[in-house]
Amino acid sequence: MTAGQEEMLPRPRRGKTTKPEEELPIISETYPGPIVEPPPASNEELVTIETALEIFADDMSPVERAKLEAQVENLQKLAEGTHRGRVAKPTLTSKILLVMEAIDAVEKKGRNEAQRYDYQRATDVTKEVRREFIKQGLVFTTSINKVKWTMIPREKGSPNTLVTVKGKFTITDGEQTFSFKGAGMGQDVGDKGIYKAITGMLKYGLRTLLLLPDEKDDPEVARPDEYPDMNAGIQITSANIPGVKQGGRQSQATSAQIKTIKEAARELMLSADGLAALIVSTLGTGPVLDPADSENEQAKQVVAYLEELPFDGCGLIAKALVEAVHASGGA
Repeated sequence: MTAGQEEMLPRPRRGKTTKPEEELPIISETYPGPIVEPPPASNEELVTIETALEIFADDMSPVERAKLEAQVENLQKLAEGTHRGRVAKPTLTSKILLVMEAIDAVEKKGRNEAQRYDYQRATDVTKEVRREFIKQGLVFTTSINKVKWTMIPREKGSPNTLVTVKGKFTITDGEQTFSFKGAGMGQDVGDKGIYKAITGMLKYGLRTLLLLPDEKDDPEVARPDEYPDMNAGIQITSANIPGVKQGGRQSQATSAQIKTIKEAARELMLSADGLAALIVSTLGTGPVLDPADSENEQAKQVVAYLEELPFDGCGLIAKALVEAVHASGGA
């Protein structure tokens, strides 16, 4: 093979050399968990560091002094509630106080012409409160957990229902929650009684939570027309009152109790047999009326029964009726 033939032969290719891949360093980190904001610093801690910085500033290195100055700045921001550029969130209590401050009083816009008095309507209370709750981002809910029905028959038409409800109110801003109990009573024809009871419970629940007055003037001050007999002379009577033990407590039903029961029964439009049914539901016993007697005669029998009741028993009847009047929106 000549030299020229050797040059024509293909030369073997040089093998490519590959560099070994560099191994990346393995970094192992432990998850630190959720970031928890430090609690607000107390004034004492802030004052201590500021005092130390003022006294020992000349003896510190620039690095040490810079660290302390940064710590003081952070503590000041925490104390002001603006750490990391965020304003401290108001609490649920502070939001409720803002609602209380915004609502001065809810005017009495309801009028009972039969008994000639004004009253605070539930719709007016909820309207005022709802507006302020929305401003503060508050949600108010009601849940009913107990209902008691008492059927009160009438001479004509559907019977009345006296309904007592008990439940729970809950107010929340999405982060904090506050709950409290409430009760209401209402009476009306058929199924309307329970809605009156729920409405009464809501109205007085909101009034209790926010301490809502029903008039701007002092409610304890008597109106000029409230006591028409004030100019009458004061009558001094004997201290020996029947049914009252000297030095003791009342044992017999009083005329004031009977009067309260009569007025409340008229407000609720209770018939004599309806009032008798309420007495039975409250005390477990009551007057037995003859259906053949007239309404007037039955009313006399109910009054006579009330007059024979002990003071405590008659007081329970009066209390039940007054609560029913309030729950229905009366005075």
